[in-house]
Amino acid sequence: MERYEIRVLRLKDKPVVYTYTYASDYAALRGARELAGADGRLEIWRGIHCIYQDKPGQNPVWRWPSL
Repeated sequence: MERYEIRVLRLKDKPVVYTYTYASDYAALRGARELAGADGRLEIWRGIHCIYQDKPGQNPVWRWPSL
């Protein structure tokens, strides 16, 4: 089981960050899509690696916004 950080990005709100444990990258993607709903953009991180973005090629959201 691996730990994943899921960022749900919406146009009018700040990013919402969830941390879950999943058995695989695919399971994390399925869970993240349920969290995001229809209007949310997703980023899924496993450790320091961004494993999924809705819009590939764009820079991921800054991982540590409080720094």
